Amino acid sequence: MKTCSGWQRARQDDQIEQREAQILQAASDLFDCYRYDDITLAKIAKAAGFTRSNLYRYFPTQEDVFLTLMSRDMDSWITHVTGLMERSDINPETFVDQWMTIVLGNPRMMRFYELLAGVFEQKASAERLLLFKQRLNEQLSEIIDQLLQKNLFASADGARRFLVTHLAFVSGLYPKLSLSKQHRDLMEKSGHSESPDEYRMLMMEGVRALYKTYQCDTRSSIVS
Repeated sequence: MKTCSGWQRARQDDQIEQREAQILQAASDLFDCYRYDDITLAKIAKAAGFTRSNLYRYFPTQEDVFLTLMSRDMDSWITHVTGLMERSDINPETFVDQWMTIVLGNPRMMRFYELLAGVFEQKASAERLLLFKQRLNEQLSEIIDQLLQKNLFASADGARRFLVTHLAFVSGLYPKLSLSKQHRDLMEKSGHSESPDEYRMLMMEGVRALYKTYQCDTRSSIVS
């Protein structure tokens, strides 16, 4: 039987979870409509129905908000990975094409990864960053286990190298797949006439090369 103090703590935990969910939803909605540089804690607080000082009680920095959102998106992405691994036609020959379908099918994840090293990790609180890194390691391990079960890699270290390297590579090229007309015009004037389709082809070729490199890699990993 719960004591009064136990019920009170549970109620407080529920309230904290509910309010964090409101903040994350507001940040998610803003991120879907604006560039990251155009989003502020004040805008997130207003969209969530909070004062800025109240929002600080839950997330001391804007980067803390988006690290939490990214971690939850990764959980959702793992569900898609699991669905892919359950397919009977997944094998080393078809892997890259099938894998990139779920990678490119999550554009927000690519935007998050583009911001991760240069923004999120530099400005987030140490406590939130540690929680994010711990959970990210667990998430990558879940994915690696599934890749190994399908014999898509010779070792966990090779699979980890592939995941870390290809996500950095793909997120760096991803903005080129959806250039604005103004950006395309500027590129043409400067002598760069590559189209989004050409960048997509370059991306696929790069991921295939990375898979070929790491598929049979059995070296001990230095990637964390």
